[in-house]
Amino acid sequence: MQEFESWIYEKLVDQNEFLDTSLFEKKLAVYFTRLTNNFVATIINGYGHAAGYKVTTGEFQYNHIIRQVAAVTNAESSVWFYYTVIDNAVGQLDEIWECNYDYSLDYPLEKFEREPAKEGGISYLGLLGKNKSWLLLHKYEPGESLDITFYGSETLVNDLQNKLIKK
Repeated sequence: MQEFESWIYEKLVDQNEFLDTSLFEKKLAVYFTRLTNNFVATIINGYGHAAGYKVTTGEFQYNHIIRQVAAVTNAESSVWFYYTVIDNAVGQLDEIWECNYDYSLDYPLEKFEREPAKEGGISYLGLLGKNKSWLLLHKYEPGESLDITFYGSETLVNDLQNKLIKK
């Protein structure tokens, strides 16, 4: 995991300690919603935005995203990482772990609620391909927004877009 930690700090973390994704060729906004105070308030007050694509009846929409990323990357081995920016001033890589596409795909999302950045800072949850040519990045700004964006080559981004809008 040391290889990934070094790469994240050298290639993704900018001079202000936030994540910079400009090294990737293209991006696809997979999901975005504004938040009011917190996740629960957003749900109760009905402000949450539904995902903009259809899934098979009974399939969890978030798992569908991860499975489609696996499909377009030929199930390339990947790692999850969780990076927080304390008080939007000091960044730290909190954890890196292997991804298993067949097991607990939504578990990493709990990090945002259970281990948010201290002092209300931004939190990032990334799914990074082992060859480091693609990244599914979740960005959580407390009380502001949650967005999920896929970064990669033009081919990978186009393939994912086609998979997500396919009925």
